[in-house]
Amino acid sequence: MNKHKNINYLFYGILLTSLVLLFTYILCHKFIIIPECIFFSKFNIYCPGCGCTRAFKSMIKFNFVQSLIYNPTVIYYTSIILLYVFTSILDMILKKDISSKINIKLLFYFGVIILIITCIVKNILLLCH
Repeated sequence: MNKHKNINYLFYGILLTSLVLLFTYILCHKFIIIPECIFFSKFNIYCPGCGCTRAFKSMIKFNFVQSLIYNPTVIYYTSIILLYVFTSILDMILKKDISSKINIKLLFYFGVIILIITCIVKNILLLCH
């Protein structure tokens, strides 16, 4: 009976996630207007978060290359979240402890390094251009 209950939670979790992603896609595709970055308008340099909204919008439209160009950390962190969700689902189905073998802190810090490098490269290109 417990296994059946876990499958129900899994089904409802996947259904809810799919509905949220569908709603986000519709919202981003039709209604979101991307505001100007306040940091860029005041100091004329890119902040580490510059391009995240456009990257998320491109990712929702399945344009992954454009998303990587805008800001690669959006796809990176989305991948980390999906990895964690899928390993947690496998933990539940297989009754094994797979997700604890993934070092989430290390992956998070690697993402911060990607964010900083992206910001530095964008500002160097901005100053050279």
